Amino acid sequence: MAELASQPTSIQSVYGWHADERLLVNRRYQRKLVWTLEEKQKLVESVLRRYPIPAILLAEKDDDSGHLEIIDGLQRLNAIISFIEGAFSLPDGRYFDISAFPTAKSRLDSGVFSPHNSEPTISNSEVTTILDYSLAFSVMRKASDTEVDDVFDRINSYGHRLSDQERRQSGIQNDFSELVRTIASKLRGDGSPQVMPLRKMPEISIDLPMMKHGYDVKAASVFWCEQGILRATDLTGC
Repeated sequence: MAELASQPTSIQSVYGWHADERLLVNRRYQRKLVWTLEEKQKLVESVLRRYPIPAILLAEKDDDSGHLEIIDGLQRLNAIISFIEGAFSLPDGRYFDISAFPTAKSRLDSGVFSPHNSEPTISNSEVTTILDYSLAFSVMRKASDTEVDDVFDRINSYGHRLSDQERRQSGIQNDFSELVRTIASKLRGDGSPQVMPLRKMPEISIDLPMMKHGYDVKAASVFWCEQGILRATDLTGC
C-alpha cells in the first residue's frame, strides 16, 4: 500500500531536482507538453503574486535513486522551469534574470540550455520571490505501477481534463498497447525511452503552428499531417 506524504518545497530546490535529473516523466501515461504561452505566463504571474497554485503529485521510486516520477503537475513544473531558463517572457516582455540564480547560470554556461532571449529581465526581488515560493507537493511512497496508473486515471477523470483518447491510452499496459505506442512514436518522430528526465520533454513535444514554443517535433512534418490524415491541432493528445 502506497504512503502519501506532504512535502512543501521551494522552487529553488525543485530546480535543483531538475538539474540533477531527479524529476522523471513516464510516457506510459503522461501526455506531452501542451500548455499555451498564455497558460505558462499566468502560472508564473501567480507565483510572483504569491497566489496558491494546485499541489503537484509525485511518486518516489523505490530504488534508493532519489528519482521522483511526475504523476500530476507536468505542465506546471515545465512552465516554471522553462521560464527560469529563458524559454519565454512575462506578458510585459521581461525574462527571468538567469545571472541572479547561480544554479541556472552554471547550467547556461555549460551549454545545457539556450534561452530564447535574456533582456529585459525581472528585478532581483522578483527573482527572489520566484525562487523562495514554496510549491505544495504530495509524494506517493512505495507505490506500485498499478497504483500510480490508478491514481493518474482517477485524477484525470475529475472534470474530464484529458481528452477521451488521452484517457484511453494512459496507463494501459500490455504487449499490443506498447507496440502501438512504439509505432506511433516513430511515425511522429518522437521516439524515446518510456521513462525520461523532465528536461527532455521539449525534444518529444509537438510545436504547433502559431505556438512556436521551440519544441523539436514540428507539426507539419508529422506523418499524419503530411498525409492529410490529421490536422496539426489533433496532435496535442498524441
